[in-house]
Amino acid sequence: MEDPTATLRAAYSTLRPGGRIVLQLPLGKKRFGSLDHERGRRTRFEADEVRKMMEDAGFRVETITDFNRMSVPGWLLNGKLLGRKRFSRLQLKVLDTVLPLMRRIEGIWPWKGLSLIATGVK
Repeated sequence: MEDPTATLRAAYSTLRPGGRIVLQLPLGKKRFGSLDHERGRRTRFEADEVRKMMEDAGFRVETITDFNRMSVPGWLLNGKLLGRKRFSRLQLKVLDTVLPLMRRIEGIWPWKGLSLIATGVK
């Protein structure tokens, strides 16, 4: 999105009063790296920035929450440190194997997740 606030304003204009928007956005400007670039992203966002954009577009923000904390170390290793454009098959296999356990302990990681989910109401 070249102008995220304009995009949100356009979405706002299409909703009826009481209508909701649900956004999933990449979290953490400092985490931007080769994996983001490969996916066509121009930026990653911070929660306070998303809140302001939504409010500027007219939305009442209901929730903003992060998720996918367990993937942060692999994301930083591959996308920032090693400059890779994709994950290896082995890394993906390991992630698939440990995912059920990791979901149960997601909330204990001391950092924010890779993504945000934000909901707003017209």
